[in-house]
Amino acid sequence: MAAAGSASAGSVRVTPPELPKLEKGERDLGLVEIDVRINAQGQLTALRPVQGTAADLVPALEKAINRWRFLPAKRDGRAVDWATRVSAQLKAMPVQGGFALAVRKIDLHAVWVKHGETQKIARYPVSARRQGQEAFVLVLATPHPEGGGADVLSVEVNGKTATRSNDLLGEAARVSVSGWPWEVLEWDGQRYAEQICAPMSFSLGRNNRHIRQWSGDKDAQQKACRKMPGGVDFEPIKLAEDVIGRRL
Repeated sequence: MAAAGSASAGSVRVTPPELPKLEKGERDLGLVEIDVRINAQGQLTALRPVQGTAADLVPALEKAINRWRFLPAKRDGRAVDWATRVSAQLKAMPVQGGFALAVRKIDLHAVWVKHGETQKIARYPVSARRQGQEAFVLVLATPHPEGGGADVLSVEVNGKTATRSNDLLGEAARVSVSGWPWEVLEWDGQRYAEQICAPMSFSLGRNNRHIRQWSGDKDAQQKACRKMPGGVDFEPIKLAEDVIGRRL
């Protein structure tokens, strides 16, 4: 899921996830995106570059993907054929006689915020701020297959199921996530619409109204979301190895 940037003055801010810092002589090459299909045995069966991605960097990432090991998607504990988008932030790092390409950051996802659009930032309810309410919120939602918006299935506030009538922070998060401009991976007529697990932290920090996307343990978040009302036992494709910093 793409991170939202800072909102305009006077609105609630969202803190985007940080990229690993560049070392001396390294250079950021930007994002390269490739869709892949992984079968139930964890084998790569097809790949395609995303339109608009840097064409000169695609061959190197494709070659690397063919060497990487993947864990297949699972539904109800059983491995299934599935597809995902590999989004790799690459860097050029100096080596003797020139530069080598390496992975700076990587993400696998089949649902994301549409390129060129932004997420509507949740508003910190005034009454909740006045009462000193803080919370960690999880929102479970299903993105609309045709793209844009999502159906919120359930909301959890500090580990407890929330309803629209009894929790202001949960409702603020619900309204925000339901309106985000989602886009779903489509390949040969099939849509790979996973459930969205959107974590959000409401904290009375800077300006007394700080909201940020939570960047903690994603596996723990996904596991918690699967147990929420409406959650399905589905695990998306994952990398079976750490490739951050690895040369392509």
